[in-house]
Amino acid sequence: MAQVKHGEPLGRIVTFYSYKGGTGRSMALANVAWILASQGQRVLAIDWDLEAPGLHRYFHPFIDDKELGQTPGLIDLLSDFVEGARRTTRGDSDWFEPYANVGHHAFSLDWEFPGEGTLDLLPAGRQGRSYAVRVTGFDWADFYERLGGGVFLEAFKRGLRAEYDYILIDSRTGMSDASGICTVQMPDELVVCFTLNAQSVRGAVAVAESALEQRVTPERAQGIRIWPVPMRVELNERDQLERARDDARARFQRLLHHVPSNQRSAYWGSVEVLYQPYFAYAEVLAALADRRQQTGSLLGSFESLTRYLTDGAVDHLGELDEIRRAAALAAYRNIGLGPFYLSYSREDEEFATRLVDELRRRFGPDSILWDRDLLEFGTPWADTLATAMNRAKLMMALIGPGYIAGQHARREAEYALNRGIRVVPLLRGDANVTWSSLESFGEPFSRLARIHGFAFSEDPKVFESEVETLARQLQSIVVGEASNTSPLDLSDPNRHRFGGKSERDGFALTAKVTEISKDLFEVRLKVTGPLTGDVEFHLHPTFTPMVRRVPSESGRADLHVEAWGAFTVGVVVLDPYTQLELDLADLTTAPPPFRER
Repeated sequence: MAQVKHGEPLGRIVTFYSYKGGTGRSMALANVAWILASQGQRVLAIDWDLEAPGLHRYFHPFIDDKELGQTPGLIDLLSDFVEGARRTTRGDSDWFEPYANVGHHAFSLDWEFPGEGTLDLLPAGRQGRSYAVRVTGFDWADFYERLGGGVFLEAFKRGLRAEYDYILIDSRTGMSDASGICTVQMPDELVVCFTLNAQSVRGAVAVAESALEQRVTPERAQGIRIWPVPMRVELNERDQLERARDDARARFQRLLHHVPSNQRSAYWGSVEVLYQPYFAYAEVLAALADRRQQTGSLLGSFESLTRYLTDGAVDHLGELDEIRRAAALAAYRNIGLGPFYLSYSREDEEFATRLVDELRRRFGPDSILWDRDLLEFGTPWADTLATAMNRAKLMMALIGPGYIAGQHARREAEYALNRGIRVVPLLRGDANVTWSSLESFGEPFSRLARIHGFAFSEDPKVFESEVETLARQLQSIVVGEASNTSPLDLSDPNRHRFGGKSERDGFALTAKVTEISKDLFEVRLKVTGPLTGDVEFHLHPTFTPMVRRVPSESGRADLHVEAWGAFTVGVVVLDPYTQLELDLADLTTAPPPFRER
């Protein structure tokens, strides 16, 4: 990994915060960081979500130590300071300055950005068995009150400002010591990510208001700018969506004092991030997956956010050679899918051991988290396992009679379900436990019975083939695959990116395919509905141009193209904004040679 670079300061610190998890906060930070670096800026991304680190996964193809098993990070930097503070006599007032040097713990991504551009990462910390112990055992009260942690963090900030143009911090969710540092003490700008539900909005507003009040200067000037960003916005139920938008904008109104009132509608419309299944299950950068200047794309929203954060200095992604972009996207296919957490009872330990061995053989040695690897003598087992569950992509609950009877396993399942962690129930292969019988055991098993899971048979001879089937199911869940088709499939990049529906909100996308010759077909695409403006058709990358804008007339918009075989068409209706998607391979009326290519 390359060493960090030094240079003249600009030093804007931006924290990305969300009151609830699952908003896409880390994704937003990763893309803004990439956009800035692509325009020659020196950028540091810090994973301050110590309890559930994951920012590094968006940069996996460009990191040598992909699981960070040998790479120090923020918790190591903080722990080094604590150890030094306890040893030193503090004769010198600046004794702590060497500990505040980020260069010993940050590294540069393996990607060549233009000009002076660089993107460095300060991860949460060296991953491994001791990581959870170090995080849960870190005494923030002692850090601040006895060891002078506040002064240390100010020195840390000065060092960051002198080193980088932009420092982006991925904050812990909720309200905690760590999230307070990230939202109040550290930033110049606070990006507040939220989904359009009452709990997420109100919690985000409360934290943003608190940060703003605590950062008012003695002259009563605002010491921080707040940038609210609606995330994972789904375009279904339009009336309900508009009410939710209006409510969020009203609640954040006074926090957007730095945006002129006549420009706030434009702000809200440009930074809103739409939900796209393509990005929901795979940690891939929209800066690489999306094409520049594509209406309604995630990249477009993140470019708009970057423009506001930089006061217009950076407003779009830098130029990128198409071959290099495709190669970078392909590299994401080789990233491990885990880690997965396994919850089980002691009665099933032998079966669980075989399952872990088989899954690790398929997904890699670090793909499965379970108590036998995580717990050591003297470790706080409840905190350690909770941290592991929050790190995992999902939790597998291996359910047999012992699991249902045991209180510990029940608590693990309840914790995961209540925290919104994806749970995949696995039936052990016992005649006494079936999907239907789970309902009778009460919570949380009645909830697990309604989740699509996997059932092992009682025949040990088919165990390996069943694990293979389970592995494919886990892969499908995490990556969003259908059968053997990945959402990162470069042969059909529009698949899963426009919502997966050909009909929505009164609009419909249809197609008719007719044979011109043995190797050429005419494709007639049609969008119908309450159209009032232009419609964008997003075709396969082999078409030039790939995006065709067509004016609507009398409630329809038509596009005729010639193609060799099937592909997925994405449509963006610009007013009112709607996305449609149609996989031409699913057209039963199309000629078989066209559908099969």
